Amino acid sequence: MRFLVIMQLVHLASLINGQSQNVDTGTILGCAPKADSLTKGFSVSYYHYPMTENATAPGCFNLNNIFETDGYQHGGYETIDGGLIGTSSGVTNLTFSSDTTCSSGCCKVGTGKLPPNYNYEQQLTLSNFSMLITGYFLASKSGSYEFIVDDVDDVTYLTVGAGKAFGCCEIGSTVSNPSGFDLTLTYPDKENTATANLIGGYYYPIRVLFINRLDVGRLIVSFKDPDGVTHNTFDDYIFMAPDGAECPVPVVTTTEAWTFSSTSTETTITTVTGSDGMPTTENLIV
Repeated sequence: MRFLVIMQLVHLASLINGQSQNVDTGTILGCAPKADSLTKGFSVSYYHYPMTENATAPGCFNLNNIFETDGYQHGGYETIDGGLIGTSSGVTNLTFSSDTTCSSGCCKVGTGKLPPNYNYEQQLTLSNFSMLITGYFLASKSGSYEFIVDDVDDVTYLTVGAGKAFGCCEIGSTVSNPSGFDLTLTYPDKENTATANLIGGYYYPIRVLFINRLDVGRLIVSFKDPDGVTHNTFDDYIFMAPDGAECPVPVVTTTEAWTFSSTSTETTITTVTGSDGMPTTENLIV
């Protein structure tokens, strides 16, 4: 006798060449952190990113494509070229743009400050740095959400979902090893999206790795809710929770007899009626 097995369908897009791509993430599982533990906004970690010296022009630099490697994308950014610079929190607006540092064929190191919405007062080498952006996205209602990178200079990798972006209440131990990227956008390409079906009231891990390899830096991220409304900031939608005991959304499973010789896995959203007669939206993972 064969049996119906309850499991999660995970869509992976392992991109290591920097090509701009995206996948439809389908229905994914969220997290249920304690409400009294939440703080508002993304957490952002800032890292050094190397440039390559121009051998024929002292003081000038060329871009370094180490970002394309799997090792860099999965934790290498934490140690390369000096590693962590600093951190900030409470960020709900990810928009920024920096000035050019290249002229007459010579690109130099350029320092400056990010805009106030990043809550980071220190100087950065804006011409070459990376940042890891993490948070729990609160789905205000059930339905399809579209995460949009409207513009980037140079590279963005975005992942959504528990166990994909990072584990529920386990950011520290899991964030450097995402299971895949739902969206990749590399300059000069413009705009890319990732769509996910989310259940209202739950929190969904979101991870954005941004790299500016050389010269101008720029990032614009937004999302579209199930009503088709575009949000240019994440106010009241992004939170952080402390690491500790795992906090996944409870999954109720049912096992039934299975008589077929082939298997497949599907994930969708369904509405069921409880004993109180009230409808509830749930993940159906078959």
